[in-house]
Amino acid sequence: MLSVALLSSRDERRIANRYLGLLTLLFSVALADYVLDYVGLTASYPWVRTLQWPKEFFYGPLIYFYVRELSVPNPPQLQGREWLHFVPAALHVIISWMLLALSGERQLGILTDAPEAGDEWLWMIFGPIEQTVTMSVIMLYLFISLRLLRAHSRRVLETYSYTEKLSLDWLRHLIIGLISIYLIWVLQVFSPTTFWEDALHAALGLGFVVLIYSMGYKGLRQPRIFHLDLSVPLEPLSRSSLSAVMNGVEPVATTNEVSASGGDGKINRLGEDLDESPAASFADNKYANSPLSTELSQALLEELKTVMASERPYLDNQLTLLKLAAMLNISAHYLSQVINQQLQMNFFDFINGHRIEASLAMLQQADETGMTVLDIAMASGFNSKSAFYSAFKKHQGVTPGEYRKRIASAC
Repeated sequence: MLSVALLSSRDERRIANRYLGLLTLLFSVALADYVLDYVGLTASYPWVRTLQWPKEFFYGPLIYFYVRELSVPNPPQLQGREWLHFVPAALHVIISWMLLALSGERQLGILTDAPEAGDEWLWMIFGPIEQTVTMSVIMLYLFISLRLLRAHSRRVLETYSYTEKLSLDWLRHLIIGLISIYLIWVLQVFSPTTFWEDALHAALGLGFVVLIYSMGYKGLRQPRIFHLDLSVPLEPLSRSSLSAVMNGVEPVATTNEVSASGGDGKINRLGEDLDESPAASFADNKYANSPLSTELSQALLEELKTVMASERPYLDNQLTLLKLAAMLNISAHYLSQVINQQLQMNFFDFINGHRIEASLAMLQQADETGMTVLDIAMASGFNSKSAFYSAFKKHQGVTPGEYRKRIASAC
């Protein structure tokens, strides 16, 4: 039923939901396999076991395509060479279903580690060799999917000033859970003793059930993340930036103290010394081929600071890199380079640093204004109290409550 709900989806996530629906259907077939074995049906009708035997090579590609659909802007469609991912699965189906030409007893013996004389080579193919290859392929796809999710996390921090409904941590946790399930499977297959066999069977079945409902529930609730393609052509610099450089404006220092925290000695900065910072060296390498010169980048930084101070765009709780770039009339790529290279931080930390700065004055006057922490969080541009607490702790080294206590004790 969950597979049908996902496969029949018609919303903007329909492609991702189709991958998830097929994956859920595959898990359902695996659970049906357990049930049929348990009630003894596959022993009476070996062709049932043979018919549903070839499924392991489908898991990896479906998980990979689902993760890619959610985590990559404008992912490629499933066409052309993309179908090569399913070639091993198709070959597995063809080879496995060739066993249907054999008698039921021979099929059962080959697939249950009890081959008849002369069928040992078939048992080797559908036993140890197949198990080793399928486990290796599945684990490879799972680790590739984890790499996509790590790249997605970095992309979100470079593009958005918030992570609510954008984070795919739930999917990363589920993939780690799936890896755990397959490790149990490996233990079950290669364990020299059957002492834990019943427990391992129960753990596998329960793991599949939890995984199916968790992925289905989260998948149905997951909104589409990337609505716009960030791979847009570079736009011209704004007129004021060009004018500033052409008129010989001296480059400005990139280190700008914003504020000190409430007494722990930590200082929150918008930038660092580019000559001494290891991060600066990395940023320089990253943008080594960028057409944006150092002078223009520094001029853009000054314009960015002016806009942040005068228009306070960080108070928009849905602010994105594209929105801020539009305010500056420059390419999102250029803006990202300025923030990364000149300030040594990502867009997320840059915006939330300004939001935290805006919240400090409100926290100091909270007793007079009667504002709660949630009120202050929302007024500062955050979408939730948890996001505010997390950002405040990161930028100030203390929680908002601890900061207020320090202010009160100082008075």
